[in-house]
Formats: sequence, structure tokens, C-alpha cells
Amino acid sequence: RWAANRIRVAMGLAKFELDSNRRYRLPDDASLADLQSNFRAARDETLALAREALGSGLDVSTEVEHNDLGPLTVIEWFVYIRDHSVREIMRVKEGESGG
Repeated sequence: RWAANRIRVAMGLAKFELDSNRRYRLPDDASLADLQSNFRAARDETLALAREALGSGLDVSTEVEHNDLGPLTVIEWFVYIRDHSVREIMRVKEGESGG
């Protein structure tokens, strides 16, 4: 949701803030069902945002700052969102295997 908000900034729908992903997270004690529900909702919101961006004629070379990586284009933000889940899955699996 943090990254999706950066895309909203590129679309002119939100004001840029150099914030962190912490404010977009569920509480640490959220249940697995809460997490699953929120993952689904975030995915649906991101897909809707992608459709809106595509339909709006947005210049996909528009850049918005990432806290650590510097400016990313709209396309790079969508790639970041797509790849983020893969990186997190790998991290969890490494933790399960003790590696």
C-alpha cells in the first residue's frame, strides 16, 4: 500500500510524503485471517490502480522518490510491487529452513 501510494502521487491523486511503510501495516498482533484478507484487498486495490493509471494516459516515465532507491518511474513502482511479494516469500522460506 505504501508503494501504491507513490503511484497515486505520480497520478496527482496524493501529495508526496517521505513516509515509511510502517503506517500502512497491520498491527503486529493481527491474525492470519486478517493478514490474508488485507493481502487480497491490497492486491485488488493495486490492480484497480494499474487499470486507472493505464486508462488515464499517465506518462509512465513520471518519477516518484523511493526512500532508499531514489526516483522510480511508474513502471518501476509497479515492478517493485510485483517483485516485493516474491522477495518476502523467499525471506520467509529461508527463515523456515534455518538459512
